[in-house]
Amino acid sequence: MKHEQALKAARNGKLPADSEGWGLVDKYGWPVAHQIAQEGKLPEDFNQWELATDYGYTVAHVAAVRGTLPVNYHKLDQADRYGRTVRDLLVLAPKSDEPRYAMVA
Repeated sequence: MKHEQALKAARNGKLPADSEGWGLVDKYGWPVAHQIAQEGKLPEDFNQWELATDYGYTVAHVAAVRGTLPVNYHKLDQADRYGRTVRDLLVLAPKSDEPRYAMVA
C-alpha cells in the first residue's frame, strides 16, 4: 500500500486501526495518522498513539493540539525531540464544555 492509498482509505474510514498504513509518510515525512489526526478524523478504535515522526512528534501530540485526545490517554509526559510533552500541548487545544482529555498528576 502506498501513502496516497492509505490516506484515502483513512479519510473514508476504511483503514483498520491496526494497519501499517497509518505509518506511511508523505514526501515531507508526515505519516497518514498525523494527517488524519490533524483533520480530527481518527477512528474511535485507533491504537497507534505513539507513532512518531523523525522528530518524535506523536499522533498524541497532534491530537492534543487539535483537542481530540481521548479521555483515557494517559501517556501525557511523552516528549518529542525538543522536549515538548503531550501535556504541554494540551494548552493549545480548543476549549469546550466537555472534557476531551485526561489530566493526570
